[in-house]
Amino acid sequence: MQRILSAIRQTFSKRLLVVGLVSLISLGGALLVANQPSYAQQAPPESQQEPKSKEQVQEEEIERARMYSEEAAIREEMRQEEAEKMSQDQMEAEQEKGLIEKAKEQLQDLTD
Repeated sequence: MQRILSAIRQTFSKRLLVVGLVSLISLGGALLVANQPSYAQQAPPESQQEPKSKEQVQEEEIERARMYSEEAAIREEMRQEEAEKMSQDQMEAEQEKGLIEKAKEQLQDLTD
């Protein structure tokens, strides 16, 4: 009788151990799956972000370069200054083109 009870107790304890381990593994997996989306960074949609002005963007680029080194920041400032000069030169050239074209049109009107 004792042998029977001890055998029943051993099988019951083994089954209980197996069921407990399986439930722990299942619970751990469920918790990992439930928390997975929380690791993703939530960024506001593009429509909700305020548009940045050209000056803000330039300042951010300079600051980002400054994080790497002071030399990189100086190079970034020089690059932006050159870009501004180039755009101003282009605008002046376009304005001069407009003046030349207007003068040609007026000459054609007078000669016709």
